[in-house]
Amino acid sequence: MSALRGVIVGLGSIGRRHLRNLRQLRPYDHLTVIRRHDDGLAKLLGADQVCLALAECVSPAPDYAIIASPSTLHAESALKLAAAGTHLLVEKPLANSLPAANAIVEACRRNDRVLMTAYNLRFDEGLIRMRKAIRAGQIGKPLGFDAEVGQYLPSWRPDQDYRECVSARRELGGGALRELSHELDYMQWLLGPLSLASADLRKLSDLEIDVEDWAELQLRGASPDSVLHGHVHLDLLSHEPFRRCRVTGSKGTLTWNAITGETVLTTASERETLWRREGEDRNASYVRMLEHFLGRITKVGPRSHFEADNDASGTEALRLVEEAEQAAGDKPSASTPKHLPEKPRRWRRKPVCFAYVFARGGSKGLPGKNLRKLGGVSLLGHAIKRSLASDQIDDVIVSTDCADIAAEAIRHGAIVPGLRPKALATDSAPEWLAWQHAIEELSPQKPDIFVSVPPTAPLRKTCDIDACIQRLRETNSELVLTVASPYRNPYFNQVQVDRDDRCSLVMATPDVTRRQDAPPVFDITTVAYAADADAVLNRNGIFQCDVAYVEVPVQRSIDIDTPLDFEIAEALYRNAAQRESPMKILPIGRNAA
Repeated sequence: MSALRGVIVGLGSIGRRHLRNLRQLRPYDHLTVIRRHDDGLAKLLGADQVCLALAECVSPAPDYAIIASPSTLHAESALKLAAAGTHLLVEKPLANSLPAANAIVEACRRNDRVLMTAYNLRFDEGLIRMRKAIRAGQIGKPLGFDAEVGQYLPSWRPDQDYRECVSARRELGGGALRELSHELDYMQWLLGPLSLASADLRKLSDLEIDVEDWAELQLRGASPDSVLHGHVHLDLLSHEPFRRCRVTGSKGTLTWNAITGETVLTTASERETLWRREGEDRNASYVRMLEHFLGRITKVGPRSHFEADNDASGTEALRLVEEAEQAAGDKPSASTPKHLPEKPRRWRRKPVCFAYVFARGGSKGLPGKNLRKLGGVSLLGHAIKRSLASDQIDDVIVSTDCADIAAEAIRHGAIVPGLRPKALATDSAPEWLAWQHAIEELSPQKPDIFVSVPPTAPLRKTCDIDACIQRLRETNSELVLTVASPYRNPYFNQVQVDRDDRCSLVMATPDVTRRQDAPPVFDITTVAYAADADAVLNRNGIFQCDVAYVEVPVQRSIDIDTPLDFEIAEALYRNAAQRESPMKILPIGRNAA
């Protein structure tokens, strides 16, 4: 594989995701990040170079560039890079206006360069299956459709004040319509060109934003003889995230649900699941999109079976955006933001957050445990993969005393600054000391938030890790751990044995005579821990801190320490088609909010 020169313009959450994925897919490429300041983060995430201006890196021209800056800045960067002969992957929407987008398309065509807009949902396996079913005539003639997406903006990117993010600011191209334009792209990818029938854009909430937070669009097939009609809903308000679509035809109905991970075909005679997500995280579509883009550049690798090239520029989605804004009288004027008392925040800036995976070479209960493979991936690899998939984590650091584990960690994209001292790698050494050592000796800079992701809980989801970080940031707690419902309760059916070999309840109380009377208790799990790094350095153990917790489903909380544990984990992994259980977040501790 010959090395290429790549550039990433912008290093927000999506820019960081692209950088991590590129480093995994193209480890030998020379990657440059363009951003207004160099705080060391880009190189920590794998960049070879940081430039403060695009002019510093266009001679010689990069082979490819990913533009991940606000959409109002896309055209300036894209036109310069296309003129220099660089292939482009541009975050959505392609530009802030259709004329600017068309100028980018023409520049890439004139210079024979690849241009793609980063609508990654075209690479979602569930939507790919839906498109194939439509093209194969499994629902007959498409007649109607609806697509909808919603998520509460303040919880969308927990690593920053929502009022400062692109989505909240009109001058940066924010608002529900532009930020959630995926639906306008993939529906046309599924069904062909659509035209606008009507649009309603509103700001309904008291959020301190100057853009619409609610959008309703009525659409129809663009051809004069089309009977196709449909509806698209986009919002920044839903506290329960959702993303789904449905296409109804003369012979059946197809539904896709991004949250539950299913594509289903229903006809008069049967209901068939065409696809169900099994072990794939939300980063997979981004990786496939990059593979496709790089494949088009190098003429090798996966390309054709995604069928993603029709209108790869995404200009048809931008056309609908502008038509909707014009039909609604441009973007609605937001009500004057209410200046509410600001909630005390521990970190006024974006906190530096590192995930740490602690993996010793020795394990008596299950030898070689951390390198043992589950579903073809080592337990260590599962922990690193889930951590890297989090938008809230800046990088993943592995603490180990074993060279083989260090090599496996690097292969999966983690940082291994050095081996752990033998004194901190014995069975008797408290892991809290290893936590302190990792913060002080292994970290490229002192983090604000410390996250431990043990490899022994490989069935965790990235959302479990994110929930711990979010809980830590929202409360006055110093540490957040994960818990699950227990199999036994010490008030009812757990006993202790005294010196005379006599049994008694662990927590005896006359008020508990039935299981239902027992106070609720939980098992501590090893799914994830999130802590204020200062608390880790200044305390001597978990329960010297103020503690809150996140409850995770039992099926994701398995902690592997014995061969039987591993067999159970294998069985659960094979049956991972089960629905994800809703997560409940509860506080405990002296000062937990």
